[in-house]
Amino acid sequence: MLKINRSKEPVLKTDRDCFASKNKGILREALIKNTNSRCAYCAEENIATSGGEIDHFLPKNNFYSKKCEWTNLFWSCRKCNNHKSNKFFGTDEQGEAGNLLHKPLKFDDKNYTFEDNFGINTFTGEILDLNDNAKTTINMFNLNDDERNKIRFNEIKSFLDNKDKIAHAKYKTLIEYLFKNFNF
Repeated sequence: MLKINRSKEPVLKTDRDCFASKNKGILREALIKNTNSRCAYCAEENIATSGGEIDHFLPKNNFYSKKCEWTNLFWSCRKCNNHKSNKFFGTDEQGEAGNLLHKPLKFDDKNYTFEDNFGINTFTGEILDLNDNAKTTINMFNLNDDERNKIRFNEIKSFLDNKDKIAHAKYKTLIEYLFKNFNF
C-alpha cells in the first residue's frame, strides 16, 4: 500500500529469458530497492533476505506476454503473493485485469496515494476502502486478516499512548508514523 517510485528498468545480462539465473538476481535486487526491502502490497519489512519473492501483478500463467514486463513485477511477501495467486484473474490474455469488475490498485501508478484510496479504523486496525478499486485490492492481498489488523491496532495504540513523546516534526500524521514504524 506504500507508494512505490519505480526505478528505471534494469539492464539484464541476457534477453533470452528474464528469469534466467543471471537475470533473476538483477530483477530481485532492483525490486527490493524500489520497496526498501518491504512487501509492495502489505509493506511487511525486511523480506529481502527471507520470505520475499518476485510477484507478477498480472499472473504469468494468465498473462504470459507480461511475464517480463518491468511494470508488472513487484517485490512481495509470500503471504500476499500466495493469497493473490491466480484466483483473482481470468485466463483471457486480452483482458487487462482478467475477470475482475474493479481493477486492483498498483502502488507504482503515478497518481496513486494511500489517502485517496484507503483509511484506517483506529479502533480495530482494519484498512478501510474508499472506493471499489481499494476494496478489490484489500481482498486480493487479504490485507485485513486478523493478524494484520491486530498488528496495526497495537501500533495505533502505541502511537496514541506515546504521541506526546514522539517528535511531531518527525511524524505529522498517524499514517506517516505507521508507514515508517511497522509492517503496514
